[in-house]
Amino acid sequence: MFESSYCSYAETGYFSQLIVDYLSGEKSLESFYEFSPDKEGIKKAIDKRVDFPVNRKLLVDELNLAYNGLPITDLVSQNIDALLKETTFTVCTAHQPNIFTGQLYFIYKIVHAIKLSEELNLQYADKHFVPVYFMGSEDADLNELGAIKIKGESLKWNTQQKGAVGRMLVDEELIALIDKLKCQCANDPYIEDIVTLLTKNYLPGQTINQSTLMLVNELFGKYGLVVFMPDNKHYKRECFTLFQNELLNGFSHKIIQDTINVFPGKYPIQTKGRAINLFYLHEDIRERIEKNENRFAVVNTDINFNEAQLIQELRDYPERFSPNVILRPLFQEICLPNIAFVGGGGELAYWLELKDVFKEANVFFPTLLLRNSFMLINKQTALSIKEIGISNSQLFLPEDQLAELFIRKLSVNTLDLNEQQIKLFELYEEMALMAASIDKTLKKHVLALQQKAGKRVGYLQKKMLKAEKRKYQDVLNKLKMIKDSLFPGEALQERNGNYFDFASSVGLDFLDVVYQHSASMDAKFCIVSEVGY
Repeated sequence: MFESSYCSYAETGYFSQLIVDYLSGEKSLESFYEFSPDKEGIKKAIDKRVDFPVNRKLLVDELNLAYNGLPITDLVSQNIDALLKETTFTVCTAHQPNIFTGQLYFIYKIVHAIKLSEELNLQYADKHFVPVYFMGSEDADLNELGAIKIKGESLKWNTQQKGAVGRMLVDEELIALIDKLKCQCANDPYIEDIVTLLTKNYLPGQTINQSTLMLVNELFGKYGLVVFMPDNKHYKRECFTLFQNELLNGFSHKIIQDTINVFPGKYPIQTKGRAINLFYLHEDIRERIEKNENRFAVVNTDINFNEAQLIQELRDYPERFSPNVILRPLFQEICLPNIAFVGGGGELAYWLELKDVFKEANVFFPTLLLRNSFMLINKQTALSIKEIGISNSQLFLPEDQLAELFIRKLSVNTLDLNEQQIKLFELYEEMALMAASIDKTLKKHVLALQQKAGKRVGYLQKKMLKAEKRKYQDVLNKLKMIKDSLFPGEALQERNGNYFDFASSVGLDFLDVVYQHSASMDAKFCIVSEVGY
């Protein structure tokens, strides 16, 4: 059994000021998005989306091909078919195909898109909304996509393959990681279920694209989630005009620079883009395209084209062109009838730089929603939190501050010398006046002594606190256990933990727990505690 409570993202201290201000409706950010992140904003997005049609037949045909041969639920099948209708829209989230689902927030993103779609389906009886996971399979960062943490220990896929991770094949090294995961969770009651699930979906010789599709479909198919795989020549052919404009004119770069120049200076810039925001993707390479005088070169290769050759290559092999972080969102909105994008703080930060790029390309700019965040507290940790009496807001304090707070709360001794320090300062002020009446130059000397004395009192206070901490070592150990569990590596749990780490202890239906406590529009941080079975 689980119960939940909520706090604002600002209270956690773990979210950027940009995101906190975006959620609160900061005026200086209003010109950088089209629709407010609320029900009214979504309503306006739905009304405007009809002016930006997509090739629905192509979308449905390619989705059916992608799912061909897979066991799919009636709800997934119905959602795919519904996309043929002009009254059907999507709620999209995007993420790379990290092995074994990667970090926890991979799960949170998808569940949020599902919950929002369900709420909109209840709210708009004359329309239909489909949750979509856009698989960022063309990412080539294997260091990020090929590693997870289980029980605090890293599992890393040591493969010699290169290029887009989605195109890589499941090999012996990846299969071996399933065995390592089994060893690390050997004492967990549901580890065999996890191993069976992963073994069934990560088949030797199969692409990571296909394995991720199969795994995500098995986990989320019952909710009707549709997986969109953009590494597809037909989808990319739909973006021919966009890609051609980027290759020949580098149209997005100047617009991004203009946006950066007027972006509120108090916020850091997320991305500056490049002169050409497309990669060349072929076999085991995914490299940037750069223009050098009258030729276009693929970085770190001998491949190069003149202008006519490059456009012919785009026309003949659109699948060889891969949008980077700047153009991927436009690609998404060209192919999907999307009204809302669910993303993390970093994603929304760079989307806020793209509104004018969308406008220039005449592409729909969706509502931007911050994905849900969770803190998952197991029974043992929940009992410790209750026993010590830590509030939700206190959980987010740095460990040293939390420790000092509770030592002061528990101690029967006075650990604060502020009152004594004030009296000491007053005494030195009195002595300074006395000394100055004899020799004015002595006042400066006495004030210097005052500063030294104040520092020594501060040192004494720290030593008193340190001595008192030794009396409450059991409490401090529990505090450390709590912080290590909820903030591994001093970061949010969602950035280090993995879904299967929890599911191996609680069961695969733990996904339902996240689903039950996930909000669709209420932008708050959710704390989910295990209180029993």
